[in-house]
Amino acid sequence: MSTINPTIVGEAIDVSDLYIAAITADTEAAFTPGAPEVLAPVATIARETTVNSKTRYYSGKAMWTDTSEGETKLTIAIPGLTVKGRAGLTGKPYDAASGKMYDDGAANAPYYAIGYRVSRPDGVSEFAWLAKGKFAIPKDEAETKTDTINEKTLSIEYTALVTKHPFQLTAEKKGGVKAVYADTSDAAFTGAATWFDAVQTPPEIAG
Repeated sequence: MSTINPTIVGEAIDVSDLYIAAITADTEAAFTPGAPEVLAPVATIARETTVNSKTRYYSGKAMWTDTSEGETKLTIAIPGLTVKGRAGLTGKPYDAASGKMYDDGAANAPYYAIGYRVSRPDGVSEFAWLAKGKFAIPKDEAETKTDTINEKTLSIEYTALVTKHPFQLTAEKKGGVKAVYADTSDAAFTGAATWFDAVQTPPEIAG
């Protein structure tokens, strides 16, 4: 059993390198992501994981607590997306011949992995790849132009899930993965330069 390292790093002062990769297969036998590509310049990312707990009482005392973890959601602000780009993220039909997206009222968003970097004032960078998830239809606002420019960023929400495909998470633990994180404060982490070359996953299960 590993011990908790209480190392403190600086505040998050920048977010950059927003990448996505299409997931073409996720089965017991294989997890297959496509090549990463830049999605857009990014203004903000907020990450939140749903966690629920239940405590049971016996003889007037709290005796057991169980905790369950749900999906992880990213709320991402970017400058904007083309109509074609929105169609690709949300799975809406797009007619390349006419340049038109058709909203068919159906939720058919494809699965994507998403990666990004957070920088801190002490020189530490934290890296993330969320292995599999879907984008929701973006929240889009516009305001008439006046003598003051009131720009509106595009807000998109991404929900990350655990892969069906199992990996070797540690020497003792196997299972699906929701995300892979690392930061440069750990001397064991040497993959910063190639982090966005491919979707990062745990090792495959040997044998």
